[in-house]
Amino acid sequence: MIKLEQNEIQAILLQLDQAIYNHTQWYESITRTLVCRLPHDHRDEARNAHRHCRFGQWYYDAAPDNLRKHPGFIAIETEHKICIDWQRSCCKRSPPAA
Repeated sequence: MIKLEQNEIQAILLQLDQAIYNHTQWYESITRTLVCRLPHDHRDEARNAHRHCRFGQWYYDAAPDNLRKHPGFIAIETEHKICIDWQRSCCKRSPPAA
C-alpha cells in the first residue's frame, strides 16, 4: 500500500483530473475529425503518439513518482496504448492535414 499525505493526495487528484480532462478533449477532437472527415494531424499516426498526447505527456513525464508504483496507474498504460492505437488506425484511413 502506498502511503500518502492528505496534501499529496489532493495534488495527485488535481493532476489526474486535468489529465482526464485533456484526454476527454482529445477524444472529442479526434471523434469530430473522424466523423466530419476533417484532416488530421500527421502526429496522430506516429508510433509513439501515446507518449505525445497531453495525457501521455502527463503519464510518462509529469505524474508523481509515488503514484507510478500503484498497480492501477501501471494498468492505465496498456489501456491508453490501446486507445491511441485505435485512433492511429482510424487516422490512417482518413485524409491527412494539407
